[in-house]
Amino acid sequence: MHPLIKMKKLALILVLAICQLAAFGQQTHESRTIQTSGRSFREVTPNQIFVQIELREYEKKNVGKIDLSNIQQQFLKACKGLGIADSLISIVSYQGYDGANPWLQKKKKKDPSLMAGIQYQVQLEKTSQIDQLVQLLDDEATQQFFIAKTSHSDIEKIKLEVQKEALVDAKKNASWMCEAIGEKLGHAITIYKPVEIGEGFIRPMASNMMLKADMAVSESTQNVQADYKKIKIQYEVNIVFALQ
Repeated sequence: MHPLIKMKKLALILVLAICQLAAFGQQTHESRTIQTSGRSFREVTPNQIFVQIELREYEKKNVGKIDLSNIQQQFLKACKGLGIADSLISIVSYQGYDGANPWLQKKKKKDPSLMAGIQYQVQLEKTSQIDQLVQLLDDEATQQFFIAKTSHSDIEKIKLEVQKEALVDAKKNASWMCEAIGEKLGHAITIYKPVEIGEGFIRPMASNMMLKADMAVSESTQNVQADYKKIKIQYEVNIVFALQ
């Protein structure tokens, strides 16, 4: 074998050996790690309150049955009077009659006494609107009124901010732990995806009778309004750091 070729092969073997040693050294160095967790939470007053209202036809003395169409008109008029945009009102379901269902149309024609119903979802901004809407509802037509869920218009932005705070908290925890044992904190090796703890607040269904009782309490306290229960947004994250 030519001496020059032999020298090149030896040089290549030497380079590979040095790379392997460096990689082994790096792996050994990074095997000294510390894993910590961080948490952060924030309480937010909801500005999106989703209320569901079930309305149903009923018999009125000396008048007869109050049709669903009339009940709907009065309900939508009440919402409009409170400044609630049409885009914030949606139909959740029909009961006993659906204009798009031929079978139910046929059934209603055969039995005009069939009581039809409809359920709406209305998005409100504050609790005072709930009381205002209740005052305008037809007591006989309203079967249920309950808060399905609450949220905030900037919920995703707030969640991202809370996640960042959890990451910072994890690093702070790692720093003081290292300081306590005379070590120095290195770079992050593995950052796990932040996990959300809890989902917000959902109020159970309330009947029309319970709603009237709530209104009576509100009137007895001179309609003093309070913010709705706050949404608690909480995240936890785990991070693995190298030790220097």
